[in-house]
Amino acid sequence: MPSERLGVLINDIVAVYTGNGKKAINAYQAVREYDETTDARTNYKLSSTHELISA
Repeated sequence: MPSERLGVLINDIVAVYTGNGKKAINAYQAVREYDETTDARTNYKLSSTHELISA
């Protein structure tokens, strides 16, 4: 990914989480432990020891 596209991506992510983007954080309806389901309106939490992210 060219460096200028990376900058755009990072700014898009920041905009989402600060409420200035297309999908403001208030669009999320729930926060829960990751359970292998997918819901676009849910933020999933993972433990730092979860097999998907632990080394």
